[in-house]
Amino acid sequence: MKGISEIIATLLMLMVTLAVSGSAYLFISQTYVAQTQGLELLDAFCVQGGAGNSTIILRNIGTNPVDTANIQVIQTSPPNSPVQLRWRLSTIQAGATATVYDECEGSGSRICVYRIVPPNGRSSNAPVPCS
Repeated sequence: MKGISEIIATLLMLMVTLAVSGSAYLFISQTYVAQTQGLELLDAFCVQGGAGNSTIILRNIGTNPVDTANIQVIQTSPPNSPVQLRWRLSTIQAGATATVYDECEGSGSRICVYRIVPPNGRSSNAPVPCS
């Protein structure tokens, strides 16, 4: 009986080790996927004399397509400015880029700042200097 107890104890320790390792793997892989999804700001600039003078170029750094209707864009500066976005694409495929246009209200030298909040991942700020 003495030898059987040691075998059972070894098997139990092995099962506990496998369970803890599996749980850690699942947690880390889900956290990694959640943190690597989202949109990357590639460029933001102002085009004078045209409709949609604020131009923002984004890239989908995730592994899934992103519907542009699910992306929240808020103009934080100048305050109380209306946002009238025009997307060139309705869906941004994984690894692809998309361009969005808006009017940077005001005259003279100004900086319009947009807060871009994707459905997954981190949000980012896009300052657009106009003169």
